[in-house]
Amino acid sequence: MLDGDRCRTAVSWASTLVSGASSRIRPKICMGVTVVPSHFLFISIPDPGRLFPHLAVAKELVRRGHLVKFVTVEPTAGLVGSYGVEPLVYRSAYESIPVHEEKEMSAEAAMLALSVDDSAAMIDAVEAAYGDERPDLIAYDVASGTAGRVLARKWGCPAAQLYADFAQNDEFAYTQAFDDDGVALGKPLSPAEWAARPELKPWVDRTEGLLAAHGLTEVTFAELLEVVQDFNVVYVPKALQPAADSFDDRFRFVGPCGGGQAALDDWQPPADGLPVVLVSSAPQGADLARAFAGAPVHVVLTPGPGADPGSLGELPPNVEVHASLPQGVLRHAAVVVSQGDVGNVTEALAAGCPVVVVPPAPPARIIGFQLARLGLGRLAAPHELRGAVFGLIGDLALAERLAWMRGEIEAAGGVARAADELAAHAAR
Repeated sequence: MLDGDRCRTAVSWASTLVSGASSRIRPKICMGVTVVPSHFLFISIPDPGRLFPHLAVAKELVRRGHLVKFVTVEPTAGLVGSYGVEPLVYRSAYESIPVHEEKEMSAEAAMLALSVDDSAAMIDAVEAAYGDERPDLIAYDVASGTAGRVLARKWGCPAAQLYADFAQNDEFAYTQAFDDDGVALGKPLSPAEWAARPELKPWVDRTEGLLAAHGLTEVTFAELLEVVQDFNVVYVPKALQPAADSFDDRFRFVGPCGGGQAALDDWQPPADGLPVVLVSSAPQGADLARAFAGAPVHVVLTPGPGADPGSLGELPPNVEVHASLPQGVLRHAAVVVSQGDVGNVTEALAAGCPVVVVPPAPPARIIGFQLARLGLGRLAAPHELRGAVFGLIGDLALAERLAWMRGEIEAAGGVARAADELAAHAAR
């Protein structure tokens, strides 16, 4: 049964549901009115930072009585199913060793070209599974945008673009360059400008080939890759979004959507009372943790998915290692050290923790700029890490700013609002 608020929303759109909804969906009675739940198709690459928030939202939709299918790979199919979501398995192009053509490309060009092959594999798996059936809404991660946009155009289905990181538009995008103060140097590159770069021609060619293979010859590369879609759900509070005022009502900033990973709530800090520093999901996390050798802090290190804690080498005695994040740590952490994953940072802010960002690549500096600008953390090079962390531990004015951001995150709505927005958009 839908709850009262959801019921009122559902009643208003029940008569407008797409006629192609799955025959497996059954009407429900809500306050005496028959309501037909919707059928959602979620598309996302299996990156944990993207997978878990999408699954949290999908689980909430299932709880409300909707049908959700989720495109994923075999290793994560069981995880997807454990959320009550139906996994739709495809073989990812990223599992294969790049062919000779990719070896001659730049790393950027090779990954973009492979992303088209990955989208092609997703589309083939979806079409084979669906036949003549159609979802009411395709909800696709921006990193899987090619697959989501091709299917939405080919099928004539409404779609929603999901951002697990910052939203992008004509004023802000990761294609921009930024100076050392975080000021953008010019406008973002448009899809047409991307297409004009000679080294990216294989990406453009493969994308146009994919469009032709699915009968979308009238759609250009630039049209398919247009940054701003008609409807977008962003797992970031608007107060943290760069160039926030430039984003219109096509963007729903719902804040972090957690609940994906099991919480180890019984985690407790050592009895010595030292401040806890969480070094979270960083491939070079062991080196970052070693920066605190002999320091009066207790470090909790999570090296990230797939990493073998036993391969990290010798660590200082004040460092403990966990293969995955014990969520209870966030209740006790004085500072979180991140490589700049936006989802990781917003989780920390939701728990009231300041963040030091040590970016491995220029795009990750953007979240560090935002934290510094808002007084919620710092951007640091590896050799500056120790000083940056102790600077935050000693910042007496930090609590008020963190409380403000926690309020912004709570007001954004999280998982419940994301489900509200997707359900309402499916109805339209």
